[in-house]
Amino acid sequence: MALQPKGLLFDLDNTLVDRDRALAAWLHGLELSAAVESEALRLDNSGYKPPEAVCDFLAGELGSDAESVWERMGAGITRNITADRALLELLVQLKQSMAIAVVSNGGGARQRNKLKAATLDDVFGERVVISGEVGCEKPSNAIFERGLQAIGCAAADTVFVGDNLETDIAGANSAGLASIWVARGRRTETTMMTAVVDSVTDIREVIAS
Repeated sequence: MALQPKGLLFDLDNTLVDRDRALAAWLHGLELSAAVESEALRLDNSGYKPPEAVCDFLAGELGSDAESVWERMGAGITRNITADRALLELLVQLKQSMAIAVVSNGGGARQRNKLKAATLDDVFGERVVISGEVGCEKPSNAIFERGLQAIGCAAADTVFVGDNLETDIAGANSAGLASIWVARGRRTETTMMTAVVDSVTDIREVIAS
């Protein structure tokens, strides 16, 4: 049976925007070897590892310093994010029957730049909760509660949509929300999520509006 929430909370990186593809495109533009690009992506781990390792590694390859690499990487990722028309149409449709918001870990300016690059800033408006701005991060219950406040819905009436099993799915479950895992071609034995889709645009298959 399809889920029938009153509200939806969305992760940003690798859920609403393809951060990994954008990072890979930026790295490729640096004309590094394939081995260096691969190692940088491994160290980055979809942004879920501290950035020092990948920045230090790239600083050595580029003859730069880690802080400069961090700034260049952020700008490079943003430049390579593109709007997804199918996603935009889906979100506009969903907004007609339920409240939606973004709940993301990361720095405020960095994450908001991604939303703007993907032309999602107008879709969500003020309903954007970013860890660097609110002082708490996923998987803490506190940031999910901020998201619920943003949409004016109870946890029992809300579904969280995200790609990371620990921060998104386990975090949402702990906060009392149902969850949809965006698998992106991956497989897992974990059954903690309420539903699984391969891409965020597939949530229509499990959400009734």
